[in-house]
Formats: sequence, C-alpha cells, structure tokens
Amino acid sequence: MKTDEKNERWQEEFDQMKALLHKLRGEEIDIFRSFIERVLFLKEKIMSRFDPKESCISVKLDIFGLDDRRQVELLRELFLADERIWDADIDILRGHMELYPAKPEHTYVPIKIDHEKHYGSAEMNSYIRSFSQAEGWFQAAGDIRCGVTIEKTVTLNDEDFAFFGRNIGQDTPFTSGGGAEQFVDHNGECHCILVKPEGSDHGILLCRDEKSGEFYSGYFPNMEWFEQPEQALDTPENGMDLC
Repeated sequence: MKTDEKNERWQEEFDQMKALLHKLRGEEIDIFRSFIERVLFLKEKIMSRFDPKESCISVKLDIFGLDDRRQVELLRELFLADERIWDADIDILRGHMELYPAKPEHTYVPIKIDHEKHYGSAEMNSYIRSFSQAEGWFQAAGDIRCGVTIEKTVTLNDEDFAFFGRNIGQDTPFTSGGGAEQFVDHNGECHCILVKPEGSDHGILLCRDEKSGEFYSGYFPNMEWFEQPEQALDTPENGMDLC
C-alpha cells in the first residue's frame, strides 16, 4: 500500500473517531478516557519489561488489575500493532499472558541444513506458538493429518532448539524469506520447513504462507509418515483441512 493511501485511510479513521467522540456526553467521555488510559498504561507497563534477548515473555495479568474482557482484547490488539511483537497469547482465566517477540536477539548456528524433500502427512494447525504446545496438541488431537511436503530440514543444537522452541514464529535466518519453501499449493498441500534438535527424530513443522498470511505448524514425531522422492508412490491427493 502506498504512503498516500495509508494516510488517507488513517485520516478517514481519525475523522470517524472524532465524529464518535462528538456524540458522547461528558460522563461517557470520562468513562471512555478511563478505559483507554488504563489499557495504554498497562501496555507501557508490560513493555517496560520487554527483553529483546528473550524468545518468549511471560506476564501475570492479575497484578495489573485487569477486570474487563474488552480491555484485555484491546490490550492484545495494541501488542499486535507493535512491530516488536508478532503475537500475544492472553489467558483471562489464568490471568496470564505470553508475548512472542518478532525477532529476538539470538545468534543461531545450525548444525545442518538439508534441502532434500520428503513427502507425507502431518497434523497441522494455526494456533500453536511453541514446540511444547505443538507436542501437547498432537497427543490430544489424534490422527488428523493433511498432506505435507518437507522442503528443508534445519538441525539445531539443544540450546538453540530450546530457544527457538519457545517461540516458533520468530524471524530467523533459516525461516525468513521462505516463499519458495513455505506455502500452501493449489491442491491444499502444505510445504514446510522442519526444525529439529540434533540427535532426535522429532521436531516442528513450519509453514508461513505469504499469500494468505497464515502461519501453520505441527509436531513432527519422526519420519514414519514420510517418504523421500524415490520412495514416493502414486497416491490420491491429500489436501489440507487445517484447524
């Protein structure tokens, strides 16, 4: 979107907000101002704890006295508008929030990057933000698989994988610019990157589809459901039915 188009859109939204405020009575404005000021205060309070060297930032919401679901929802939207954050997971019942930095300050040194393709199926969804969540979702979901092509396998040491595993959507040298490696094709097949720890069969499948803007991931237990190209057989197309 061009800068002029952005400015026009923002001006239109600003004018709409002014028109809305003009209709409010004095006491309504006071309530509205109090609502917004509280959320902005909390956002700045939480971001003051932001540490760019952490892959995931956990915050207890109860200490801030959030008592309105609408404030929680607005707080999340404010975090998502911050370029330092790519996602925010808020659990109102537990009074807990996790912020996922877009690009933590961490130097990865992959042990191996393998571009050999593998064809098979896996359980994929768009809700997972960490390796532990993916593993737990896999165990709870049962056998709900879709077609997957592994375009690249990245092997990390234990320290790097632990850091990456707490925030699987972070921008890294081995996952960024993956338009040719991460996409959903016209058959609904998910083309992924597999990231795994050294000496282990399991890992995490990642697909950030640039066309739709969706981010899919899934736990990878082993190669049981996958074949290399020379092993592949003619089978019916197995498209995606993502959760």
